[in-house]
Amino acid sequence: MKYFLLILFVVTANSYAANYSHIDVVERIGSIDSRDDGDFLMVKGFTEAGTCPQSGGLVIARIRSDNNGDRSFSMALAARLSGKKVKISIDDTKRNAEGDCFLNSLEIRD
Repeated sequence: MKYFLLILFVVTANSYAANYSHIDVVERIGSIDSRDDGDFLMVKGFTEAGTCPQSGGLVIARIRSDNNGDRSFSMALAARLSGKKVKISIDDTKRNAEGDCFLNSLEIRD
């Protein structure tokens, strides 16, 4: 019975997590050097991702301060400079210490 309740809890808890994605150009990209996981990007028209915070009406996608984050920031910067569209994905349950949602994936589109 304990195992059944544990499985029920895990399945129920995971059902609230959601993945949100959007495709458009990078509208803002920046870095806050005074804190970990301070790099961010915002994509034009990406106005809602569950409970993820917004700035100026756009969802804030935080980029991790590690090697994977370095790659994501470089890709976002390249897309911004070239005017290419990107597809970003965010899970509203994965957040930094300030409560902003982390970027899950980034793809440059034609």
